[in-house]
Amino acid sequence: MASAVFILAAFQLNWVCFVLSPVALAIVFFYSLTKRFTWAAHLFLGIALAIAPIGAWLAVIVFLDQFTKIVVDRTMTLHQSIAIVDGLFSLTYVRNAGAAFGIFAGSAEIFRRPFLILVSILAVGFIVTLLRRLADGEKRLITALTFVLAGAIGNLIDRVFYGEVIDFLDLHCRNYHWPAFNIADSFITVGVALALFSLYKHEGADPFARPLH
Repeated sequence: MASAVFILAAFQLNWVCFVLSPVALAIVFFYSLTKRFTWAAHLFLGIALAIAPIGAWLAVIVFLDQFTKIVVDRTMTLHQSIAIVDGLFSLTYVRNAGAAFGIFAGSAEIFRRPFLILVSILAVGFIVTLLRRLADGEKRLITALTFVLAGAIGNLIDRVFYGEVIDFLDLHCRNYHWPAFNIADSFITVGVALALFSLYKHEGADPFARPLH
């Protein structure tokens, strides 16, 4: 039952965000430097302590996501596009105020922003709960959930501080463009795929059935 719930929740998390340890402490310290973002430091610290075994991986992915977004924001103008592989891949700076494919983008910000932030926070809490239920031997599922969690946090940071998500990876074929995405989206997609594969190959009892530890 828990596996089925995870599949639905992971898909929803990926839909909302994309389609719809030392490093961790360094990020906490970085946010603590700015009093305005002190609450974010406590959020990162709480998550890092709750899932200490994967804290470093989580922090590295979030840092990579935020660093690339900062570089794009500071070196490119909005809607600027730089061809990397002609006819296939470009860096295109866009901002998505809504969810996947611009869903909710046209709705009033007073509704859209709190709603998407709330959904992301609930999803983060749910994934953390699933991680705590997994046995230490479930390496593949732990890795998959870490990817999903890191991606969710990366996009959540954007929504909290900017009200929209920075996207810049642009895959296209001739005039058809797949919706632009980012590093966080990539890890969410890979994480969901890996989790579904792991659940498909899993034998024995439901890996999420055991009580919290």
